[in-house]
Amino acid sequence: MLLLRGDLLARSVMDKRVMTTTLRLLSLTILATCVATSNATVVINEYMADDSGTDDREFVELYNRGNVAVDISGWVVAGRDSTTNNPTATIPGALNSGTTVLAPGGYYVLANTGTLNANQVVAANFLENDNETIELWQGAYNTGTLIDAVSIETNKGNATWFGAPGSLAGQLGPGVFGNHQGVDLTGTPLNATVSIGRFVNGRDTNNNGRDFGLRPSTPGTTNAPGGVMTEYVLPDATPQSNGSNISNMTGSFVTPRVIDPTVADTNNPNVISAPAPGAKAYVSWDPSGGGNGATTNAVFDTTQAAFSLYAYLDTNDLPIQSNATNVQFRGSEITMYGLGSGDAFTNLTDLTGDIGLAPATLPLTESANGFTGLVWIYEKVGVPVGGGAVSEKLHLVDANDGGDSDLGGNTPLDWTIIQSFDLSTTPSGWYQLSISVDPVGNVVAKYGANVVNTTTSLSFNGAAFNVGYRENLQIGSDGTPDAIMRPATFSAIPEPAAYLFGGVASVIAGMIAYRRRQRA
Repeated sequence: MLLLRGDLLARSVMDKRVMTTTLRLLSLTILATCVATSNATVVINEYMADDSGTDDREFVELYNRGNVAVDISGWVVAGRDSTTNNPTATIPGALNSGTTVLAPGGYYVLANTGTLNANQVVAANFLENDNETIELWQGAYNTGTLIDAVSIETNKGNATWFGAPGSLAGQLGPGVFGNHQGVDLTGTPLNATVSIGRFVNGRDTNNNGRDFGLRPSTPGTTNAPGGVMTEYVLPDATPQSNGSNISNMTGSFVTPRVIDPTVADTNNPNVISAPAPGAKAYVSWDPSGGGNGATTNAVFDTTQAAFSLYAYLDTNDLPIQSNATNVQFRGSEITMYGLGSGDAFTNLTDLTGDIGLAPATLPLTESANGFTGLVWIYEKVGVPVGGGAVSEKLHLVDANDGGDSDLGGNTPLDWTIIQSFDLSTTPSGWYQLSISVDPVGNVVAKYGANVVNTTTSLSFNGAAFNVGYRENLQIGSDGTPDAIMRPATFSAIPEPAAYLFGGVASVIAGMIAYRRRQRA
């Protein structure tokens, strides 16, 4: 009996061990299956690769878009360019050890010391300010499984990536075109004004140029701090204080500010008419010179997107420019309003060939403008050196997923010009600009009384409303000749009564100014 009991006890213990072992193996199998099916739900969601001054606010944000926790222990974030592999950062823990687990909807931020919401500190200059990749690997770099990747600043040459696996190209699409920079915000933890992030957290079509865009810098939180919209509504500037920032946008260098258009000050370079009697407006401009971009805090998360605003279009001819050593050149300005991604610098475009961007050595491109999507762009080019006609044209453009925007040079124009309007004989004044896209891709765009109907074949995969301005102007030693420039100046559409009176008054004033200019 005791032996039987002992035998039964031994068998019982053995059965329990077998059962325990079986359950453990089953659990590991289930866990492995979950990881195998869920690791692809972790993506590179946002990055900051260049802030002003010393680069001490750089980060890479990972996001788990799935509904299952993912063990990211031992995963590697790294990158490469055409000649070398970049530094690597390994997430704590051995692979599949459960040391670092990313919950559904969770963020994991690898960042410089002191950066907002950093989960793991990486060395300064971890990200290079050039045509590079950022890659996420499950396991060892180059020999593990490539989970996600993004290529940055592809205007500097779509590189033959050093030692890249065949799977890399399929993660990138055309990459993210255009140079990028954000301005350091004061205080701690450290953060900057803008980053490059997915418009919709986790949405990944393996087309970097559509999935990513200019966003407010938000490491460890949503890339859309303003929520989701189907139409961008511009707040009324009139009751706001002069010099105050617009409430629902973020600027790369300077956030759009409230101005009284009839008063010149530090934010308004010269006097123009108001959009309606007593009305104020916004100007998106960096008074220190160069370019500036601004993007909405909210995003469009489907193809349904729209904006409508009143924009001041200055058609006064730009005179011949001269640099500090009195070398003359042809001046230019570009102003952009669009649906898609903006550009921190709003680098010059050349859709007419009149600006004359210098040809680049291939594979570099002539223009580094990073706008994507559907854009109204006013390209204003002044009097040529030696005399000749000005070029003042408003273009409706499908900038698609980004690319070279220079008509000349040795690379093809990537943007599609849908329609152009010659404004060289149009009086300066306030004009309605709008673009709307319905859920199936039908587009209606308006410039004043002109209506353009078209379609877009590429899904937005999310987008934002963006404003951009860039000038190439100089008179002698004055690097910012404010009296002749008109940065991006815009306003909410006035109420019908004010619009009727103010709009007519604006056009009449513009016609008088134009006639005076012609007589001169």
